[in-house]
Amino acid sequence: MNRCLVSCLSALALPVALSLSACNARVVAPGEPAEADGQGGSDPEEGNGDPEERNGDPEEGDGDVCSAMRDEAPLDPASDGAVVKIVLTNERDVPVYYPVWDNAYWYGCSGASWRLDGKSIPGYAPPACEGLFVGEPGLPDCLSGYQRLDAGATVEFDWDRLAVETVPVIQECVNTVEGPFATCSRAHLVEDGPHELAVEIGLDLDENSWFPTSYLPVIVVPFTMPTATVSVVVKP
Repeated sequence: MNRCLVSCLSALALPVALSLSACNARVVAPGEPAEADGQGGSDPEEGNGDPEERNGDPEEGDGDVCSAMRDEAPLDPASDGAVVKIVLTNERDVPVYYPVWDNAYWYGCSGASWRLDGKSIPGYAPPACEGLFVGEPGLPDCLSGYQRLDAGATVEFDWDRLAVETVPVIQECVNTVEGPFATCSRAHLVEDGPHELAVEIGLDLDENSWFPTSYLPVIVVPFTMPTATVSVVVKP
């Protein structure tokens, strides 16, 4: 009687055990490696993230490897000292000719332009760093370089405190088939402190090239930033 009861109970336990095993089983497709006991499956991409997301955009954040080549932005025009007024006065009794002032940073081909501490202001020396990012390093482009300033006349320009400097090219930031380039030009914000503004004034103007054929000695004006105005006088 007892042997019969044990046999019956054993027969009932076997299907239950098989049923529990089936619940924990994982279906393995043909050719798919089975997992070791006690190790759950996982998505190989889960937790690793997209490679680009891990590295981040090199153009954003503090990790920008190309930041040393990027143009600096001017200050908010509404803030104090953000814009400096350059005032040029001709005290001679004859007209003179001054370099065109253009905050679009034209390429000064004559070498005679406005300069701050020996650097162009404005005026890039090709290639432009920002152009290297997009495959357009730029070429020399001479605009109508000089304009007439009559005797006794005054002209004013707004300067956004940006000047141009030459920096080494970071090759991994370059996106152009031209080159290779060792240096490029970028705009940087001029810091507070002592500076010198220089300009070369022409005595005449060649109607074909729009550049003078003779010049006055270079006018150099020391000044200290921050300041609201820098006055440049062409004396007799």
